[in-house]
Amino acid sequence: MSCADNELMTEEDIVTWILLRLGKPKVRVELEECHLKMAIDTAKRWFVARKGQTFIDKMDLVYGQVEYPLPRKVERVLEVWFPSSPLDLATVFFPFALPDSQVPYSVWQAPQSLGVYSHYFQIMQYSEMAKRILSSEQDWMQENRSLFIFPAKSLTGTIQFKYKSGCFTVEQLSERDHDLVKRYAFAISMEILGRIRAKYPGGLPGAQGERGLDGESLLSTSASDIERLNEEIIQSGYPMGMIVG
Repeated sequence: MSCADNELMTEEDIVTWILLRLGKPKVRVELEECHLKMAIDTAKRWFVARKGQTFIDKMDLVYGQVEYPLPRKVERVLEVWFPSSPLDLATVFFPFALPDSQVPYSVWQAPQSLGVYSHYFQIMQYSEMAKRILSSEQDWMQENRSLFIFPAKSLTGTIQFKYKSGCFTVEQLSERDHDLVKRYAFAISMEILGRIRAKYPGGLPGAQGERGLDGESLLSTSASDIERLNEEIIQSGYPMGMIVG
């Protein structure tokens, strides 16, 4: 099997897949294009609400600016990474300062010296306290459609942030998440088709008599599939997929 055979379905491919599973072209499927589009949109919204897709982006900081408007694609900021500042005054009050605040390799060469780890932990606590006292500790919060960065006067450069978004294509999902969205769209399509066919409990008239319809069966199968998918997406909720760019 070639790599091209493993490519994820587009939304148009999913529409074709749904119709084929419902029996088309051998069986008449009473679904319009708007029904199928709604099924896929519902599946994507369900995925965002229950799990979500995360992305990583960057933003340039402006000296003295606190509030930064967020792009419409950003639903919720999950994490922010700040640029390191070479002028962090907390290091002045950091006894036995370690380069880049990393554990020295010599520590790992003496695992029996447990006191070294305790000493290092105390040093890190001392550093964090100094940062808070000197207001050099960087923080953020999101309020509505804005990201607030503080303290503003000490920040320049570029930040990276991870965010949850409802703006994505099905091809951007992982294989497992793509399968969840595809199957949920199929379940919604069955529900819509079941409601349409259930309007004719006695069946549709034909040349050889009434033709029985499976409306109630489709509604029942759809409900059980949706319930199972709700349980399955909870189990797959962590870790969330992440896309850079």
